[in-house]
Amino acid sequence: MNYRFKVRENDSETTITLHPGQSLSWGYSRPTDEGYSYYSITWEHTEHGVRASINSGGRDCDGRIDHSYVLFCKTEDLRAHEWQSCIMGDDTVYRGWPKWEEEESCIYDEYAQAMGY
Repeated sequence: MNYRFKVRENDSETTITLHPGQSLSWGYSRPTDEGYSYYSITWEHTEHGVRASINSGGRDCDGRIDHSYVLFCKTEDLRAHEWQSCIMGDDTVYRGWPKWEEEESCIYDEYAQAMGY
């Protein structure tokens, strides 16, 4: 069975279709005024839903920070979530979005680790 679901990446909404066994990746890396930042996501079709593996982070004057986490959405929840815009003056309610559940998460902070936190 193919899975179709909405995503919002790069300030744009789109719909992704994943075929059985298929995965799709998207990401970017860019310089900042103090270093760099990056973001990548891979959506994977699994037997019971879609798994999203996300990595983000960068380096600036406060050192390096990396955040990685894995989300999962069951097949029946691919269009179950709705949310309201938090932009002032925008009352839009968005319906039919995946209801993601966090499976795991990890944060690496270079200076916090060096200080023993």
